[in-house]
Amino acid sequence: MVYIGSIRTPPLVGNTTFKISVFDGLPLEDPNKHLKDSLEGIKLRLFQFSQTSEEIIWLGELPEATITTEVELTEAFLERFFPSSGRI
Repeated sequence: MVYIGSIRTPPLVGNTTFKISVFDGLPLEDPNKHLKDSLEGIKLRLFQFSQTSEEIIWLGELPEATITTEVELTEAFLERFFPSSGRI
């Protein structure tokens, strides 16, 4: 597995390698926030496995922990591989 230091994923708890939070349906829990946070973490963690060598090298060259959300990842990826100057 390739470690990509530019993507900072939500923190893990204890010695787990990946944590999916549990929604209990309690009155103080927000189901929309739970879904957003869970999906965000999954997408950020899985992104590296869908890339070719060029994209992995690019991610490795970014400063550590600069990508913290799916939106940041999308914007950085599109700007690098499909620059604004080339878009319609």
